[in-house]
Amino acid sequence: MIFRMKTKNFKDQNRTVGFEIEFQGLTPEKTANLIVDCLDGDVEKISDACFKVDSQYGEFKVETDAKLLKELAQSSEKNIKVKKFDFEGVIKDILEPITQELVPTEIVSPPLEEENFNIIKKIEESLHDAGARGTNESAYFAFAMQFNPEITSKESSYILSVLRSYILLSSWLQSQIDIGLTRELTGYVDDFPNDYAEIVLDQDYHPDLSKLIDDYLEYNPTRNRGLDFLPLFLYLDEERVRNVVTDERVKARPTFHYRLPSCQLGLESWNIFVEWKRWCLLERIANDKEIISKMSKSFIDLYHDSNLSFEKKWLRLCNHYVEDFR
Repeated sequence: MIFRMKTKNFKDQNRTVGFEIEFQGLTPEKTANLIVDCLDGDVEKISDACFKVDSQYGEFKVETDAKLLKELAQSSEKNIKVKKFDFEGVIKDILEPITQELVPTEIVSPPLEEENFNIIKKIEESLHDAGARGTNESAYFAFAMQFNPEITSKESSYILSVLRSYILLSSWLQSQIDIGLTRELTGYVDDFPNDYAEIVLDQDYHPDLSKLIDDYLEYNPTRNRGLDFLPLFLYLDEERVRNVVTDERVKARPTFHYRLPSCQLGLESWNIFVEWKRWCLLERIANDKEIISKMSKSFIDLYHDSNLSFEKKWLRLCNHYVEDFR
């Protein structure tokens, strides 16, 4: 077992976490069959670019993470069924060799309870053994990994505490992850604006849920955050969020959407749960009002006193707080 203590979600049930893993080197079909080898289950082919695996733990989805290729593959399947000239299939076959070094395969897991996290560990080891490659394998790879842990409360004070903890730790978290140049250039993990951070970290900031969502949307009407709250806020108040964010890719769910900028499959010193343990540290700090208060005051004081060197100074100071807390 990887974890000993069960966390309860906001419904007082065992908390679940969804995992999303991107990598190169294996096709969706081969990856789907690999998952079956690990867990048993049945493979359903949606298209050349998308497969589903039904298992006792729920449905795993495996697909090529490229909208154009997926659409071409789906059209190709329809052409074949009706015996129509497969023009889309021809285009797909032309494009696939060009994009294969840039477009990852992605596994999306079902929500899993912590006692079943060993499933993900088993799949990760099989991916590694089968030759899957991560961000560290090439300067061209901009692959990522995502966690979707259920919330443990719908209270604004709880959500705010996690938001504060992430803002305070984001520099430290990024320093722990080897972010390649390709991923940096994509702007995949833009930080929360410092002006917004200052609002959130103010000890006199005690918003109700509506105010918390409104302020978030004013400064962050985008999916492009390392910790994306849009799916959660959409779940909690759909109308309020849809008045600002119309992006259909944002789906409502009662989870935090933690978007890591790197997936380093192939490194012997790395595994998915290295990153998960860092998330658990973030949650522990979020639950400690004293450390959040101290770090918030230090962040704001330093922000007011420093100019261009703020980020470097804060990272050094944050390192001290983290080591002391551990």
